[in-house]
Amino acid sequence: MEEQRKIALMFIATGSIFTGIASVLGMLLIISSSLKINLISAELFSVHPLLQIFGFLTEFVLGVAYSLIPSFKSHGLPSYPLAYLSYGMITVANGGYIFSMWVSMPSGLSEELLSIFLLLELAAAAIFLWQIGYVIRKGRKTKLEGDAYLFISPLSLLLSLSAVIYSILRGLDPFSMGVVYLALIGFAGSMIFGVSLKTVAVRFTTNMAGTYRYGVYAQSAAVVSAFLSVYFQSFIASVVTSVLFMTSASLFVLTARTFSQSRLLVPDRDRLLAHRGSTRGHGNLLFLEASFMVASAWLISGVFFGLLYSFSLDYWVRIAFIHSFSIGFIGSTIIGIAPVLLPGILSRNVPSGKNSLMPLYLLNAGLVIFIAGDLVALNNAFLPFWAGTGGPIIIISMLFFMYEIHRSLISRKRENSERVSFSDDW
Repeated sequence: MEEQRKIALMFIATGSIFTGIASVLGMLLIISSSLKINLISAELFSVHPLLQIFGFLTEFVLGVAYSLIPSFKSHGLPSYPLAYLSYGMITVANGGYIFSMWVSMPSGLSEELLSIFLLLELAAAAIFLWQIGYVIRKGRKTKLEGDAYLFISPLSLLLSLSAVIYSILRGLDPFSMGVVYLALIGFAGSMIFGVSLKTVAVRFTTNMAGTYRYGVYAQSAAVVSAFLSVYFQSFIASVVTSVLFMTSASLFVLTARTFSQSRLLVPDRDRLLAHRGSTRGHGNLLFLEASFMVASAWLISGVFFGLLYSFSLDYWVRIAFIHSFSIGFIGSTIIGIAPVLLPGILSRNVPSGKNSLMPLYLLNAGLVIFIAGDLVALNNAFLPFWAGTGGPIIIISMLFFMYEIHRSLISRKRENSERVSFSDDW
């Protein structure tokens, strides 16, 4: 368990550095576009999606997965040295993205260097897929949901990196819709789906076995379709992928009963007993559920924008599509789940139960400003001047969130009778 905590801490801490750099670059570009001033070049900004998706997001998800999934399945990783190796390869690759950006100015990222660093990440993704697949196969067998999503996640990461490398070698857009779908919904989304269905966030309701099964089928088909769309680059492939992900997302929301009024407003006896009747546990539950409601709304919105982009091919719809997933869905989920789960993953502390929703409010306020600016830009091709205010608000939400995480990690040590378990017995 200590080894898993150490691995998780390394991944998550390093990923946080990458998202800090990438978020500042993104904020500067939005401000530049809205105020029509030159704060950052397009070449410098080109590292932003790499650091966010294959830096922060990859490191964060791998850190959580390498810690949580062995706990879920009561089976350790087959090789901890390989987990450290995958951390090293991903970290070196992202350092390489930054390095290759600077040495290649003003022409942009060197394709040769970029391909080498992406191959490092591809190798790390292959290790991740093998490790997680082994734990799921050899670990404790249960009838509870989630395992299929936990396997789809690393597979999607492997496919997304393969698609990016292929696109670069062929001179195509490395962050096409197919790649974005694979990375944000196939990789990160599947991990969120799987973890959600195995933890207290949604386990207090009766999950629907039928919708879960069909949701897995839809997610699997969507991942395959997204991967193929990178190669075929056709309108039909784009529409089919969007429809499949819309189906998958909707079925997950139904399975988790995310918007069921009884989940949030009527704390019944079983839910309270599951938390030993504690005020702290009930507070954590309400915090998680509020975050998941917001995240799920952005998930559905993101797929809608993706479907709209398939028909319009408008740049600003594409930006709304990406931000709905990356900031709205994934960001809101992380803000909700991290203060509750990370204390048990990274330390021996209990979640405080007094988590503030302010980071969630600020993050979504900034995102709403972003999306509103994108929609206004549909008519005049330029962002309005006020769209740039969304960036600083999101940065403030991240700083507030980091403070909340710090506060959660230094909360009082848990008593022996209060040990937190992430097993399927929850």
